[in-house]
Amino acid sequence: CRNSRFQDRSESPVTTQAVPKWTLVFLVMSARPHFVQRRLIRETWANTTAFKTDRRMPNATFPERTGGTTLSVPTVKVLFVVGMPRDSVDDGLHSQRLQREQVAHHDLVLVPVADVYSNLIYKLVCALDDISSSEYNSTSFVMKVDDDTYLDLPPLLFDLVHPRHPRKLHLQGQIWKSPPIRNSSHKNWVSEAYYPMDSHLPYAHGAHYLLSKDVVDFIVRNERYLNPSIIPHEHRGNLEDVRISTWAFAI
Repeated sequence: CRNSRFQDRSESPVTTQAVPKWTLVFLVMSARPHFVQRRLIRETWANTTAFKTDRRMPNATFPERTGGTTLSVPTVKVLFVVGMPRDSVDDGLHSQRLQREQVAHHDLVLVPVADVYSNLIYKLVCALDDISSSEYNSTSFVMKVDDDTYLDLPPLLFDLVHPRHPRKLHLQGQIWKSPPIRNSSHKNWVSEAYYPMDSHLPYAHGAHYLLSKDVVDFIVRNERYLNPSIIPHEHRGNLEDVRISTWAFAI
């Protein structure tokens, strides 16, 4: 999954600007045809213009380090993760339009897996790979978001820049606990051969959850051990949120 960033075919000048320190990088899981959803996100909660100005977070004070009050300016990047065409029809309908979208916005990450629901966990892991090998590797947090989710960004950033907010070994979201689905006709079926326990471990619900960068690094370093299984893929379910949270328990 390395080097999976959507390539912009336009020429871009070489720059020597220092790599910024990012507070938060969003990975928005988006289907290839969801042009409207991506546009609405850019126009609403992902419009970070206010945070590119001189706006400060007044609770982010570090007097013990500076002898005074230092106010932190959060830096945010929103990236949309899309997969490869599922068939020639998908390719013909959407590929050129996606290229034009990338030229206009420079915020798409193309991952080398077919863009189908059953590949959601692989889309996310490939996107985490991409973060770790890109200019966003210095981020403090990564947040996975679905493209039908609305976020209230200012309070989230207000919380993240607080000096008492955890920055290591951190998974944050709406924590659920539920039994695995045993109905083999369900899209999220998990067989007893793959997961014999009666309940999933507590997990952050997949609509949106936050990972500290060290958790991301752990997954990227160990994905070859975390993903493989002798159990066929179709027995494992498609609950990427359950898998990510279970892997976090391994740290």
